[in-house]
Amino acid sequence: MENTEKFNPTFQRQEDIIAKVKSSGQSFIFDAEDEITDDYAHFYFLGVHGGKEVLFDTVLYTLRMQHESELFEIAISAQQERSILCDSDTNVILLAHRFYGLLIDDSTIQRVMDNNSIGLSEILDIKKGRKILYYV
Repeated sequence: MENTEKFNPTFQRQEDIIAKVKSSGQSFIFDAEDEITDDYAHFYFLGVHGGKEVLFDTVLYTLRMQHESELFEIAISAQQERSILCDSDTNVILLAHRFYGLLIDDSTIQRVMDNNSIGLSEILDIKKGRKILYYV
């Protein structure tokens, strides 16, 4: 069986990094392509796994950086609550269409009903002045 690793650019890059770690006189080297900051470092070190020498590609970052990253993800997916007071009598179907569009599965109608505790008695007769919550 032919050794295809010789033709794999990723394998060659790994071999180059292993050689750099060994020649550095240290047990690790920092990744030259990434900036080292007080919060983040990308480095490589050699170890043994399954009885073979392997290259570990490692990123070390602070909990603050992790926290900020998670907050950013929450902010991206967060929705803002908004409200209106109905200026005339209306119904759930019109409100769902206005705020979310109508889907074939009626999920937007159900969303308006759930967000506003609208029961069966109000579905077709939402009175003027009723506060309606929606999310954008």
